[in-house]
Amino acid sequence: MIPMMASFTTKIQPIALPLWYVLLCLLPLACSDSRTPEHIIIQNLEHLESGIEEKDPDQVLDLLHPNFGTRSGHDRLWIKRTLAFYMLKHTNIEIVASALAIEMEADVAHARFNALVTGGEGLIPQQGAVYQVHTEWRLEGTDWLLVFADWERR
Repeated sequence: MIPMMASFTTKIQPIALPLWYVLLCLLPLACSDSRTPEHIIIQNLEHLESGIEEKDPDQVLDLLHPNFGTRSGHDRLWIKRTLAFYMLKHTNIEIVASALAIEMEADVAHARFNALVTGGEGLIPQQGAVYQVHTEWRLEGTDWLLVFADWERR
């Protein structure tokens, strides 16, 4: 006759070992700094994208530096008006970004990426274009703000 305690102990050990393993694997993630400048820039780009797609211009404008500008000389007011125009024109706006590269210099960051931008009324976009985008971000206090943007249609 096999004692009940032996079979009960063998059932517990496989459960306890993975728990320790999981805790051990999560420890470096808990100790790492997920607020690196690169991570913040990526989050800001995601907020810009969601602000445009969700038609929330304030979400976009909150990330623009007071001295924001483009190569063409456009400013924050032009961005606000352009956002309003396209948000009224298209029921659905979608952005797919790819090939993101971030270069850091002290309190300035450059993020370059490709963006597929589509707009339309239904599930199938009626308009679309691919752009190569260059952005410059500046650290203001504790916030990374978009100070410059340039894009070229591909």
